[in-house]
Amino acid sequence: MAVLGFLIYTNPMNGPAGWLLPVMQDHRPDWPDRPSAVHLVYVLALAVAFGGIALLKHRVRLAPAAAVVVALAVAVPSGAIAAAEPSVARPSAGELSLDDVDPRVRERYFGKDAHRCSVRQGITYCAYPGYEPWIPLWEQAVRPIAEALPAALGARMPRVEQTSYTWFFGDDSDTPMVRPPMTWGSLDQRRMLAEDVALWATGLADASARAGEIRAGERCDVRGQARTVVTIWLMGHVAAWSARPTPRWEPRHASDAARPHS
Repeated sequence: MAVLGFLIYTNPMNGPAGWLLPVMQDHRPDWPDRPSAVHLVYVLALAVAFGGIALLKHRVRLAPAAAVVVALAVAVPSGAIAAAEPSVARPSAGELSLDDVDPRVRERYFGKDAHRCSVRQGITYCAYPGYEPWIPLWEQAVRPIAEALPAALGARMPRVEQTSYTWFFGDDSDTPMVRPPMTWGSLDQRRMLAEDVALWATGLADASARAGEIRAGERCDVRGQARTVVTIWLMGHVAAWSARPTPRWEPRHASDAARPHS
């Protein structure tokens, strides 16, 4: 159990061999479907095999021995099938485009029917299928800032469109937009969305810029600028500013480029 626990703990990236472990601890919502069914069969077969071996230690009997043999006969092929599942092919270098997106997710996140959109009080919200119930939650983070803006600027609010943060480089749209994350539930995600809107409104970040395009050496120093204060003030309409040194930003916010500092 200690060895299994250690291997599970040190395998956060879900490589193909990781499917030979009983637990996979991480799987992002925009990764390809995982081989959960065959992996469950594999884990149950392993449990039966180890249980049978434990019984055989006390006294060799036909039923536990047969159970071990059958369980291993099931575990070996099912484990091999699960481990043979192609890993998530996400390039990490060079200029990336839609062609570099894993073909198993390309149509789902970038096809013509990838989003379901609705207009709420003049602002367009677009979510991936199944995420539509989050739109009212996004509105709670966007609407207070939009109402605090001058009327002319508020009328030009960009579309709020959910974007895959694993495959962000597949989005080649130049249309300004605010991008909600693929996860929701903590104040960090709410603050992230408010930050995007505030940065767009004050011009500290181009809302049409895709994650990863701002590189070291191209960062914007916002110290000493009045609009930095305005940005933080706008964010304060949604969530109190936090001075925590290590907020849990999503991967697309990993860079502190164009981020206001108090």
